[in-house]
This record gives sequence, structure tokens and C-alpha cells, in this order.
Amino acid sequence: MTVAFRNPPIDRPLWENPFAGIRQYTWQHPEWWALGLSLGAWVAMFAPGFLPFADLHAAHMHAEMLGTTAFLRPPERVVSWSQGLFLWIDMVVCMMFPLIVVPIRTTANRSLWKRRHRAVMEFLVGYMIPWLALGLGASALSSAIRVERWAVATRTLAAVCVVIIAVVWQFTPIKRAALAGCDRTVPLAPTGWPAHRDSIGYGLLVGCNCVLTCWAFMLVPIVSSHNVLTMAVVSSITLAERYVLRDLRIRAFVPIIRYGNIRE
Repeated sequence: MTVAFRNPPIDRPLWENPFAGIRQYTWQHPEWWALGLSLGAWVAMFAPGFLPFADLHAAHMHAEMLGTTAFLRPPERVVSWSQGLFLWIDMVVCMMFPLIVVPIRTTANRSLWKRRHRAVMEFLVGYMIPWLALGLGASALSSAIRVERWAVATRTLAAVCVVIIAVVWQFTPIKRAALAGCDRTVPLAPTGWPAHRDSIGYGLLVGCNCVLTCWAFMLVPIVSSHNVLTMAVVSSITLAERYVLRDLRIRAFVPIIRYGNIRE
């Protein structure tokens, strides 16, 4: 008599069947490792020894501890364009990956089981392409005009102007359309070259919409020399806009839809 291999049931308590519980969680949340990358990027920001420009970032961290306006004080060194680009990539991973949980789940759920994580990786590659293009331009411009050497008054004025631009951009039709585009979905081919193409293309589509949505807010940390506190504030605002306000809008439309169905 042969006994068929059966996976352990997943309805038992987690302490009785931990591996099945972990497997079920990772199946339901394929974005777990992308959020892990975001967490690692935040840790890198708080751990200067982990970064290849530890002395520069340590100067920023030390300045943040000196006072409430210390993030506007110029550091001892000027950031090169390559260092600025590395900081930009780290900042995008920190702040943007938590905003794309829904597209990551969509990519995983519309892909075959054996390539779902590969599809997520391809999605993230496509997503980073427009952010890298923007980061190259922003890093080159910041290095050319030597933002880090600006006086405190000049940096304060620049920060205020960038915040005003970001607030005004929030109410433009282009921004609202781009924010809606972040939730767009596209069909994904199951196998072969079309599957790779579609996953990267979907990431590119979402990335372009996210750049149009958040580019103004992402300039604020650049003016503040990638200050961690500024990044946390901007990240909180974008998270609230993406999830809290979206949930409130959905809840506001539910009674209207129900009323329309009753009338029909």
C-alpha cells in the first residue's frame, strides 16, 4: 500500500504547524521581500557604516542631532553625482516600494506559480527605470549647483519653494490622473518572452505614473540633503494619500452605489 504525500494542514495553530503558516502567509503576501528591501534601505539610512559614503552620511546624521533646523546646515563635503544617485536609489526603495503593494500582488497573482517571484522582480526592474532616469537628472543637477554648499537661508528658501510646488502639484489634473494610473492593471502573458516583457512593461507603466505623482515630494529630501526625518515625513504623507485617502474615497462611494442598485 502506498501512502500519498500530503502537505500538513494549514488550519492548525501556527505553533503546531509553523512552516505551513509561513508558507500560507508568503503565498497571500508575495510583496514580503519587496517590503524587506524597503526596510533594509531604511536600516542603511540609519546605519552609516553600511553605506559606501559613511563619513558623508554620518555628518548628516550628526547634524540632525544638533537641533531642529540642523538638516538645513551644509555638510562638510559635497555630494558627487554618483553618491547622490546611490542616495536617490536608496531613498526610492525606502519610500516607494511600500506604495506599490497592490501592483506587486497583481503581478504575482496573474503569473504562474513557478515564476511569480521572478515576475515581481521583473516588475520592480521596470518600475525603477523611470525613477533612475529622474534620479540621474536630479543628482547631476544637485551636484552641478552644489546644493550642499548653500547657506542656511538659501536652503530654507529652496525647501519652502519645493514644498509649495509639491502642494500645488497635488491639485493638478495631471497628478490626479497619474495617481489613478498607479492602480491600472494590464494583462500578463503566462510564459515565454511575452511574460518577461509584460512584467517589465507593467512595472514601467506603474513607475511612470508614480514618478508623475510623487516627483515634487521626492525633491524635498534632496533639498534637505536626504535628511532621514524629512524622508519619514514625506513617506508618511504619500502612504496616507495612497492608502488612507483611497480607502475613504471607496467607503464614500459604497453608499452611493448601493443606493443606485436599490433604485434600479
